[in-house]
This record gives sequence, structure tokens and C-alpha cells, in this order.
Amino acid sequence: MSRNYQDIQHLVQQFKDQKIKLIVDDLPQTNTGNNLVDQFMLDMMLNLMSFVAQNEREKIRERQRQGIEQAKKRGVYKGRAKKYAANSSNREGRLVYEGIKRDYQNNDYKTKAELARKYGVTRQQLYRIIDTF
Repeated sequence: MSRNYQDIQHLVQQFKDQKIKLIVDDLPQTNTGNNLVDQFMLDMMLNLMSFVAQNEREKIRERQRQGIEQAKKRGVYKGRAKKYAANSSNREGRLVYEGIKRDYQNNDYKTKAELARKYGVTRQQLYRIIDTF
């Protein structure tokens, strides 16, 4: 359902509020016939599985962060390539970059917002592009 403990708890509570009964097929011990015992076992298992899922995700992120850090030290990791740049692998990105650069350097615009609209980028993206030349 999720890898976030709070998110799973929220989803389960929504199910309960809507009178939806959650049955986990892989856990036959939650179907004892006694509703109170079944609910207790289901709640306990969901809490445990939610904790394990979130903990696993946090460990994955930590290992990923450490791997990126090590790769940066070795000079292997450069980050994601820029979409709007002179050397972009995206043809459309190169054209947008060149158009913005040309219009900006020739002062061929009234406002930066107008320039951003003309090329279909946000103003924040326009500022990032302008900072590169």
C-alpha cells in the first residue's frame, strides 16, 4: 500500500471510517472467526509491516546517498543533465535554450515573464537558463 508508516495508518483509518474491511490473504491467522481477535491481529501485522517497509525505504535512501557521495568524490557522478542547455541531448531543450539566449542578449523582450511564456518555461526556469550564459 505504501512505504510510509503514517501513510499506511492514514489509509487504514480511511478504510475503517468507510466501513471497509481489510483482509490480508497472506496472513491466514487474521481470519480466526473472532472479529476482535482478527482486528487485533490485522492491526498488529499492519503496524509491523508498515514499520518494516518505511525502515527499509529509509535504509535504501541512506545507501543511495552514500553511494552518490562516494561517486562524487571519485568524479564519476555529475548529476542529472540539464534539459535546457547548449549541449543538451534533448533537441527541443537546445532550441529553447538558444532562443532564450538570443532574445535575452538582443534585448528582444518586454518582460522576463513574457519571454518565459514565449518559450513555454516557468520564470524560475528562465532565470536558471539565463544564469548559465
